[in-house]
Amino acid sequence: MSSKIFYIPERLTSQYFKDFLDVAKDIFKRDCWHIPDVVVRVDRINKVDILGQLLLYKFFDYTVQNQCFIKPVVNLIENKYLNAEMTKLGFKNLMKNYIKANNLKDDDFKYNECDSFFIAPIVLRSDKSKAIDANNIKKIENFYGGNKDIQNIVLQSIGEIGSNFQEHADCDTQSVIVAKGEKSYIEVACADNGVGIINSLRAFGNKDTEVMRRCIDKGVSSKIDKWHTGSGLWIINQLVNKSNGTMIICSQNCYLKNKKGHITVGESPLWKGTFIYVKIPLLATLKLSDIFVGEISPTVQLNII
Repeated sequence: MSSKIFYIPERLTSQYFKDFLDVAKDIFKRDCWHIPDVVVRVDRINKVDILGQLLLYKFFDYTVQNQCFIKPVVNLIENKYLNAEMTKLGFKNLMKNYIKANNLKDDDFKYNECDSFFIAPIVLRSDKSKAIDANNIKKIENFYGGNKDIQNIVLQSIGEIGSNFQEHADCDTQSVIVAKGEKSYIEVACADNGVGIINSLRAFGNKDTEVMRRCIDKGVSSKIDKWHTGSGLWIINQLVNKSNGTMIICSQNCYLKNKKGHITVGESPLWKGTFIYVKIPLLATLKLSDIFVGEISPTVQLNII
């Protein structure tokens, strides 16, 4: 019997996220396949970042939860580069657990410092009021020394993205947020297999691309009340603009990309859920209060989830 082979593209990075979605899109079109003799080929990968690792992980999350494959074969160990990168960022053990259909434990997600950066993968569950506990907050603050402005930018970036996934989840999809911080920049990626931004914000536009464009506007939320002001993605977008950073939001069949203040919106291959990637250069002059220039409120409370 011939095997069904999924070839993961060579560049598994934020810049080439559509290439990966082209491979995954057919799986997301169905809920349950029970495909036997599946081989996921990762031996060609020669470039990977935190978003690429997270998307690969959530791809397996989806296929396991929906029983898409029967005992899939993944040749992770054959790719020494990918194996080393996933070990460094903590995703190798997570991947092994999913491939073996083991249950994940909170201990599987650990803050770790390695050379010049820290890595903090965190599972976001609806029964957890705080995804970033006080211990990890302290470690992140220590990593950036006594620079309160940089500490606030980093914690705000992680907190706003994480809280958006928790607040807008209609079900417990065990979203995963991962932050990779260096002295000069912070990268944050979060992904789930939930209902998606387009479905949850349908009231804000008739076309899918219109809804995607509106999702970063202030006051746009599926849960507008006194606790949800609809400012989370707006705050992140402002930080990206002020720092000449990068943000990618992809949900269902649409994407939004903000590259140094230039926003593009378009259609993309299907992703069952939502993922967000943000890279913010940590400029010495960047302050959290900068994003409220011209706004009514000059201050913001840190949204540490």
